[in-house]
Parts: sequence; C-alpha cells; structure tokens
Amino acid sequence: MRVREGGEVLQTINVDRGCFACMLGGADRQTLFIVAAEWRGFEHMISDARTGQVLSTDAPAPGAGWPG
Repeated sequence: MRVREGGEVLQTINVDRGCFACMLGGADRQTLFIVAAEWRGFEHMISDARTGQVLSTDAPAPGAGWPG
C-alpha cells in the first residue's frame, strides 16, 4: 500500500499470498521488491511447503534515503 502523508491511500498491490517484507531498490530505486509466501497460519509455519517468492513491480515514486 502506498500512503500519502496524512493517511490517504494512493495505491495498493494485490497478491495471492502473504507479504512479509517490502523494499524499494534497483538502480533507480523505483522497483518494489516484495518477499511473499502462502500463509496457512502459525500452526503451519514449519512445513516442507516451499511457497516463498520474491516479487517485483515498478514503483511510481523513487525511494528516499536508505534503511538503517
């Protein structure tokens, strides 16, 4: 979700699995990377299922600063 200062939602991205981490990156810092996996609940966190993915999409605004 992209949110303007003050709380207005500007954009959302829908995926078919849980998103657990997001980061803007790439040479121009306008690529959104999303770490995602199917979510089956806490009771199934340890399993042999390998559903994790790194998704990416173009972002309409570049990132500012660097993570600490």
